[in-house]
Order: sequence, then C-alpha cells, then structure tokens
Amino acid sequence: MAESQAKILKYCIENAVFDGWTIKLLENACISAKLDKNYWKIKFPEAAVGVIDYYNKLADEQMLLGVELEKLRTPEKIKAIILNRLNQHQNEKEAIRTCLGVYALHPAHGMKSTYNTVDAIWRAAGDTATDWNFYSKRMILAGVYTATLMYWLDDKSDNHKETTEFLDRRLADVAKLGKFTGKIKAKFDY
Repeated sequence: MAESQAKILKYCIENAVFDGWTIKLLENACISAKLDKNYWKIKFPEAAVGVIDYYNKLADEQMLLGVELEKLRTPEKIKAIILNRLNQHQNEKEAIRTCLGVYALHPAHGMKSTYNTVDAIWRAAGDTATDWNFYSKRMILAGVYTATLMYWLDDKSDNHKETTEFLDRRLADVAKLGKFTGKIKAKFDY
C-alpha cells in the first residue's frame, strides 16, 4: 500500500513541474508504477491535492531525522528542524512551488498541512502548552515557517546561507514580540 503511494508520489514530484498537477499526471504515475492507470482514485481520491497532502505528511515525519535536539534551546530546536526539512527537499524546489500553487486552489488543505507541520515542530521542540499559548505559538510559527519557505524557494546562495539568516531574523522578531507581550501582561497583571 505505502509502496504504491510512494511510487505515485515520486513520479508526480519529478514530473509535475513539466506536466502540471493533472489527471494525466496521476494516470502516468500509476502506469509508471506498473499499476492500473486509475489506481490513484483509490489511494488519492482527492486527486492532486491528496498526493500533495501525502507528500507533506511524509516530509513532516522525515524532518526530524538526523536532527540532534537534546542540548538545544527551543528557538534553536525550531531553527534546526525547519532548516533540516528544507535541506531534505532542496532538489525539489520547483515541485514544491507547484504544490503551493495547488494549495492556493485548495486553501483548507494548505492551512491544515501548515498546521500539521508547525504542530509537529512545536511538539518536537518540547512544547506542552494546552492553553491559548498552544494556538498562538502555532499561528506565529506558521507565519515564520511559510515566510521562510517562500524565501528559500528563491534562495540561490551557497548552502542556503541567506535562508538561514532570514530565519534567524524571523526568530529574533518572535523573541522581541514575546518580550513585548510579557511587559504588557505584567503591566496589566493578567
């Protein structure tokens, strides 16, 4: 089951840049995997957006591979995870760009995928919040992550140095925001 999905996904990621996210792409992916050309309807009944959701689910699972988090502070953990995720897919930038185009047509899927990613990052970073902080942390990180992703797509610097610097600035902005809101809370005692 997962093997056939992985084969369909691999073909789509390699060819969507040229063919677009079409039914023909999904059929060709199935044929390439030596499956019936309509097999995608079973595994990905939502067509292209279902394949892209699956791609992001796998990326969420793999983004923690090879990242040592134990000795890092929370912002460093978040940075390490985001950069690892981007580095794992550095050869798929154009495919990711096409995926974002499909998500623009299916915003609920795009938002859910982003939520799943930032939730996985926060959980890996050790977040245990269950109050309003749970949601605010994820909303803020969603902004940081998506801005960094968009920057990374156009980054041509060596080892994505400019993306790393961009992410550092975004995380510094978030830290400033946290200090500012802390001062306001202290002032109004809530």
